Amino acid sequence: MELQAIKYAAYCSRFIPETLVEEYRGWLDDLGVGYVAVPNAPLDYAALAEKKLIKRGPPRYLRKVFQSQDWTVYAVNKPSPLAIGGQMVKLTPQGFVVDASAPGTVLVRVHWTPYWSIEQGSGCVEQAPGGYTMIDVTTPGRFRVGIDFTPLRAVSSGPRCHEEPAIEYGSAQSSPQAAGGR
Repeated sequence: MELQAIKYAAYCSRFIPETLVEEYRGWLDDLGVGYVAVPNAPLDYAALAEKKLIKRGPPRYLRKVFQSQDWTVYAVNKPSPLAIGGQMVKLTPQGFVVDASAPGTVLVRVHWTPYWSIEQGSGCVEQAPGGYTMIDVTTPGRFRVGIDFTPLRAVSSGPRCHEEPAIEYGSAQSSPQAAGGR
């Protein structure tokens, strides 16, 4: 296995033609990457070609935005969005929030897990092509997707649906006290 890793690293480091620069941009776009962080540390074989490509002079679509003794960070010019058909509002390790301006499908460039669950909003969440996540929304609004560690989710397939009105744009949620109740 170690010999294969060394051969792969040697193969990758032999050439960095313009086609690889274009392929790298396509890869960043496919993943919705907005920033590339390059450590000043030894890397494993899988990252050697990427580091070489950037260190020889970053491609035109990368702009250096931070540098320290340990890291160099580049912003991707005109990055592809993390959500297509909606707008990513928040992304955390536990989930994400997307705004959808109309009913339809939102492709979210976050890897699928069978534990995704719509916590807020009406619609279904399911696996999209490429291993990403797709939300079918029935109404416009804000949708919160989080993790639900129900054991059945690990073995079941198909969409995970939830019926609850989404928070509509411009609406204020009132508390019982504001409505005169306790």
